[in-house]
Amino acid sequence: MILQNVIIRLDDRFIHGQIVLSWLKVLNGKRIIIIDEEMIKDPFMYTLFQMALPDDVSFEIFDCTAGILYLKENLGEVVLVLVRSLSTLEKMYSEGLRFKEVMIGRIPFKNGRRKRCEDVYLTSDEERIIENMLEKEVEVVVQMVPDSERHYLKKKE
Repeated sequence: MILQNVIIRLDDRFIHGQIVLSWLKVLNGKRIIIIDEEMIKDPFMYTLFQMALPDDVSFEIFDCTAGILYLKENLGEVVLVLVRSLSTLEKMYSEGLRFKEVMIGRIPFKNGRRKRCEDVYLTSDEERIIENMLEKEVEVVVQMVPDSERHYLKKKE
């Protein structure tokens, strides 16, 4: 199932100033979905994120399985889907969701990660996931804010 009107962004910070002040306006989005196994268990962060959003923006958090089901059943409106990890994207794809583009906000440095490009550091498993997406002709774009340059990741040779 090809997702229409769905923008998928990998950003471990989820909802923050760039999302609220920039991306929602540019995308004309009124709905945010977070798909994350950890965040679904944190009612404090849910409340905090809900308070940070404008009143006219709806917001929900799902675990990966429920998020996939929701996206399969609720297409039509513009939805910004936020995920923390490439493994979540890989599971979404393996469960039949198809997307033309994945936007990476950042993947910060941690031990065991190597720099792929500015603001993106990957483990070998994350590199494998990116390469698999590129093989499936999913565009992987790194872009912090709407008016910054889009950096398209290419297959490694």
